[in-house]
Amino acid sequence: MYPKTQVQLCIVHMVRNSLNYVNWKERKAVAGDLRRVYHAATAEEAKQRLRDFEEQWDAKYASIGKMWRRNWTGIVPFFAYPAEIRRAAYTTNIVESLNMSLRKVIKTRGSFPGEEAALKLLYLALENLSTQGKFGPTMELPVRIRSDRSASTRNRAWAASASSNTLPGSTARRCCYSV
Repeated sequence: MYPKTQVQLCIVHMVRNSLNYVNWKERKAVAGDLRRVYHAATAEEAKQRLRDFEEQWDAKYASIGKMWRRNWTGIVPFFAYPAEIRRAAYTTNIVESLNMSLRKVIKTRGSFPGEEAALKLLYLALENLSTQGKFGPTMELPVRIRSDRSASTRNRAWAASASSNTLPGSTARRCCYSV
């Protein structure tokens, strides 16, 4: 569907999977040598550093070098970007954490009376996460909530309480609002 899409493997997960094969006492040294591979400036330099890694560690941990070579096509796109972008893109943990937080909010509710109720809950969860500073101070919230003029009585009460952190007639935090 998107012919120009590049698939990038998560470097953090590659390192974690690699360290599963390593003795606990040698993990720091192996992780440091792997860091030299994915901190290389170019794909060619990274390939050379992977060869150096294999020369040093293949006697004990041959499976690590083989795993990196087997997945090399998914690692190479990483080196096409400048270092500033690489720092942000080398892991998918932020996306996974956001998805987990949203699933957790949705999972605690049995059902919703309508799509708007679910969207409001997701909006409040995103607002709560952004105010906690987990996903940046200026996170754009993609959900739009109806204005007060067309809102039902419950929505008006919710909108009126937006300036405070609790819901009307309740001590519950806004992020825990059950619709």
